[in-house]
Amino acid sequence: MKKVKIGNQNFNFPSSWNEMTVEQLCFLAKILKGQVTTTEIKLKMALFSIGARVRRYHRAYGDGYAILLAKKNIYLETDQFIQLSSIFDFILKNENELDIKLTKNPFPKITVGKKVLYGPEDGLTNISYGQFIMLQTWQHRMTNDFNKYIDDFLAVIWKPDKFNASDVGDSSLFHYMLDNCIKTVMCWYYFGSINFISEKFPRI
Repeated sequence: MKKVKIGNQNFNFPSSWNEMTVEQLCFLAKILKGQVTTTEIKLKMALFSIGARVRRYHRAYGDGYAILLAKKNIYLETDQFIQLSSIFDFILKNENELDIKLTKNPFPKITVGKKVLYGPEDGLTNISYGQFIMLQTWQHRMTNDFNKYIDDFLAVIWKPDKFNASDVGDSSLFHYMLDNCIKTVMCWYYFGSINFISEKFPRI
């Protein structure tokens, strides 16, 4: 975690994907649905993390912006806003691409309707070879139609009642009820784990 002082208050911010909360991950998935710049993405994430909002102010010596935090205005210069947004530099590889390094499963257990789905351990460490192959198959199909196949993809490793590595089936009876932002975060966990494995074992 990274400690940052804003005004006279200290705040803790995540310094990696695995330190982000479920709420922060889902908020990131939500804002990425819109037309936003990379600076806006990072600034929105920083403000969301501390429960703050931006307000424009008018003063005799000029206009500017302040963040409203706990009913109190904290006035910041432009370069301070840029510095605040830079806290979340780690989420982006470049201007148009996320640097997904999420290996901690944010949803080891999640309730869907009256069912509870159980997912794999951090880093996909307990999935079977059969499940890995099924994930690769559905991932390939998702490149052509993400929304059509996402539920089948997630159903390979998020199982009702309990996680079972020997179960390579893909019955997606409950996954359609999941919020799209949650589905996106689940995919980030998979891609982040695959990226980690690829980096550690490049010859596999």
